Amino acid sequence: MSAPPSLYDDKKAFLESQIRLLLRPLRPSREWTEQNQSAEQSLSSASVSAALYKLSLAQKRHSKQTQSSQALQHVAIQLDALHRASADQRTDAHALAWLSVADQVLTGQADLTDHDYEVLLGKLQSLSSAIAFAKKRHAHLRRLRELSETLREPERNVQPNLAARDGDLLREIDRMRVLVARVSAKLALES
Repeated sequence: MSAPPSLYDDKKAFLESQIRLLLRPLRPSREWTEQNQSAEQSLSSASVSAALYKLSLAQKRHSKQTQSSQALQHVAIQLDALHRASADQRTDAHALAWLSVADQVLTGQADLTDHDYEVLLGKLQSLSSAIAFAKKRHAHLRRLRELSETLREPERNVQPNLAARDGDLLREIDRMRVLVARVSAKLALES
């Protein structure tokens, strides 16, 4: 079972759908076509088709230059960051309000009806589940950061494993070649 799409995935999918809409072939509207045909100096359908074709090519070129997958990803990440920042601000404001309500309830200064109590309890339970989700996400992101720690110093952690001149891997391969030659020579002498 796969995880539900994240907010980032939803935003990226929305941006991609909007770009697909922009890349649809252009056609003159029915009203414009009727108006053009009824005009005294109407444009021929061949010239309109040629102009639309050239415009479509220019639009596709422009789209490839400005709307690459990297640009889409960048915009989606920015939207996600803005959404998270606004959510954090809303959460901070709600937390302050809840602290004042909790203080009044704990000190006995609040007059709560059963309905108010149930509303507060429901909100508290939803906040509790939001906190649990945030903790789970934080643990996931922390694990990802720990996994990517080896990539922080690539010269020391990644590069020694690559096949390069005077590298450890190349020296080991040379030693193996010598060993293979010795073993094959001994096998040839024994047979």
